[in-house]
Amino acid sequence: MWLAEEDFKKFAAQSSPIALLGFSLIHEEEDLGEILEVIEQPHQVLCTILYHGKEALIPIHEESLERVDKKNRKVYVVLPDGLLDIYR
Repeated sequence: MWLAEEDFKKFAAQSSPIALLGFSLIHEEEDLGEILEVIEQPHQVLCTILYHGKEALIPIHEESLERVDKKNRKVYVVLPDGLLDIYR
């Protein structure tokens, strides 16, 4: 289903993972890219970004999520060593 962005913002709960669409994903002060898709799974959320021109799936769960800055639309994460290397 496709919604206009203003309609989406009306219906999506602020605390739901889907509300992270359009946020920047930040790891160790590096802006990895904009969150283009959010895939909810029982044990984690996967965020799709374009990283070095490739689609990358970044896991978000209690161990990797550092904080969410809603005002500046940024999600700060601590990713496992080597995760980003597979997308380079």
